[in-house]
Order: sequence, then C-alpha cells, then structure tokens
Amino acid sequence: MANLSWMQMIIPVFLTIACGLSVLSVSYCHFVAFPQDIGKGYFLPKKLEIGFWGHSGYALVQDINENIWKVDVCYTYSEAASTNIDGTFEAARVFAIMTPIFGIISSILWCCEFLTKSRKKLLCIPLLLTTIFSGLSLLVFSSNVCNTKNWENFDGTEQSCILSNGSIIAITNTILYFLSAIMVYVHASSASDGDEYAPGDDDAPKDEEVPKEEENNAASGEE
Repeated sequence: MANLSWMQMIIPVFLTIACGLSVLSVSYCHFVAFPQDIGKGYFLPKKLEIGFWGHSGYALVQDINENIWKVDVCYTYSEAASTNIDGTFEAARVFAIMTPIFGIISSILWCCEFLTKSRKKLLCIPLLLTTIFSGLSLLVFSSNVCNTKNWENFDGTEQSCILSNGSIIAITNTILYFLSAIMVYVHASSASDGDEYAPGDDDAPKDEEVPKEEENNAASGEE
C-alpha cells in the first residue's frame, strides 16, 4: 500500500489555513458588494460592500496639520439598515460563525495523540459539516440585504450582490475543508502504519495466522 504519511503533515496545514480564513471571512466588512457605483451620501460609499456585522462607509479624520481626510471604515448596521436583516441573512451569519468553531475543534482533535487512526476517521463527520456550514454562509446572496431596493440612499436600477473578498474566502474555505475531509478519511483508512491502531481496533491490520501443521513442523525441526 502506498505511503500516505505526507497526508498527516498536509492535513493540519490545510485546516490551519482554512480556520484562519474562516475567522477573517466572518469578521470581514466586505463579504459581498453591489456591482455599480450607485450610492449617494457623504458617509456612504458609492460602491457599498456588506459584511455580517456591518457595511463599508467613510469617516472623517483630522491629522496634526488639521487637514480633514475621508477614510474607509466599517459601520455596524444602523437601526434603519437592520430592517434589511431577514431570516436568510441571520441563517447565513450563524453558519459563518459555526464554520471556524467546527474547524478549530476538528484541527485540535486531529492533533490529539490519544485518537487512534481508526477513530480519526470519525473526524470526517465534523469536517463535512464544516464544509456545509461554509457553503451555506453564501445564503447571504439570497437575503434582503443583497438587493438595493431595500437600502436607502441609492440611485439607479435595482441590483443584487456580487462576490467580494469575504465570499471568495468562504468559497476557498469550503474547498479546503472538503479536501481535508477526504484526506482524513483516506489516511485513516490506510493500513500502512499499523502501530497507530490501538489494541482491539476493528480496523487494525490482522497478523496472518500460521497454519497449525506448519507450526508443528517448525517446532519439530527445532527439536
């Protein structure tokens, strides 16, 4: 059987990257965006980008020379904007939160030495759930937030959201978690490292039984 020890090193790398990106994705203010510059207002950017906890905007900052600068910031949802948060958006936010939680738990369990190879196969379950959660965070595209008709201070035609940095990260996470689940299953199913099985494991490779006749012949030969 092929040596799959390289998977044991690459799996935690994939999981670490995916967990870090998951945290960044859920806390990022630029998860989705509207395609055209259709906003108006001094503190609302022309190209509005939306996150799970706020939206992009401008703030006025004064430097030491008393010059006024307009900088990009992330505003939490105002009372008016919060009316756009429907059940679909809330569900997407919950899935986005659960993704790094399940991912971090799976990463910790993979590194635990007390888990034998056969038991590590069970990690495919939380990893597949994490994959699903990461994908379901994209439900935000079907929410009221992703339609300009539900926002004030907009001109022009009705538009829907497009991918932004956060949603691209979420898609990347989904792929990484899915690949990790496959590698965990393949590695845990291999019998190349028999010493990783605990005594009594059903999946542990069995020693070939020596026929009784050959055992008797060997014993008589020694005499």
